[in-house]
Amino acid sequence: MSISNALCTNAACKVQLANYAKKSEDEPAPKFCPECGNGVIDKCTNCGTPTLDAYPSPNFCHECGEQLRFDPRAKTGTIIVDMGE
Repeated sequence: MSISNALCTNAACKVQLANYAKKSEDEPAPKFCPECGNGVIDKCTNCGTPTLDAYPSPNFCHECGEQLRFDPRAKTGTIIVDMGE
C-alpha cells in the first residue's frame, strides 16, 4: 500500500484528502470529493508534478504555478466581493 496526496479542486472545501491510502501505484486518486462533490486531483494538470501534502491545501502548483483549486461560486471574469449584510 502506498500513500498519495489527493487535493479537492474546490478552494472553499476544507476536507483533508491528503495521504489517502492506495493499494498500488496504479490505483488512481478518488475522482470526486466525498464532502463537496468537486473533482479531485493528485498531480498538477499542467506539468504532472504530484501535489504537496500541506495544510492548508495549496491553491497553486509548487513547480509551475498552475492554479489547482478554484472557487466554484466564481464565474470566468467575475470578481466576488463580500459586501456583508
